[in-house]
Amino acid sequence: TAILGNGAFAVENIRTCVEYGASKVYLVTRRRNLALPRLACWFCHQAITPVPATMLLNIMETMYSACGWGDPWGYHAVYGSRERAVCTIKSNSRFGIGDVTFLATATGRCE
Repeated sequence: TAILGNGAFAVENIRTCVEYGASKVYLVTRRRNLALPRLACWFCHQAITPVPATMLLNIMETMYSACGWGDPWGYHAVYGSRERAVCTIKSNSRFGIGDVTFLATATGRCE
């Protein structure tokens, strides 16, 4: 199964494909957008004040490492200092949210 794009809809469709038994899902995209693990999403939504982008990216590092997605600080939507003390995330699409996407990638069911 092939999914074109890398916005929220594409990330959520990976989950749907896996739930319906696809043995392999390919995500075809020009460049990879940031995706959020469910815990990071929950953390943002329950916060009384906006969550600093540095904190959000640090939360994402473990899942990105497990999936071989590289460093979330290096994605095109991230603008930050070399010391990683301050940053801004500027994205034209919504974050895809889904632990199934991360799990499918980490277990080889999604590329």
